[in-house]
Amino acid sequence: MASASYHISNLLEKMTSSDKDFRFMATNDLMTELQKDSIKLDDDSERKVVKMILKLLEDKNGEVQNLAVKWTIRKELRFKQK
Repeated sequence: MASASYHISNLLEKMTSSDKDFRFMATNDLMTELQKDSIKLDDDSERKVVKMILKLLEDKNGEVQNLAVKWTIRKELRFKQK
């Protein structure tokens, strides 16, 4: 669990990079990780992830924005199913 938490924290850090490719890949990797049923985030980590995704909705790069939009749509659908 600690290594998963570290990995998520590392991805969140990369999502703040000035390099659009790092932001895109980190966001994509985060989406992949969070789709795994084995990953469970604590409340603090979940807040950090949501805050970062909301920030990326305003990213200056359109591809990063689109990925953030996809993430929010997936999350909304998931919440509706529960």
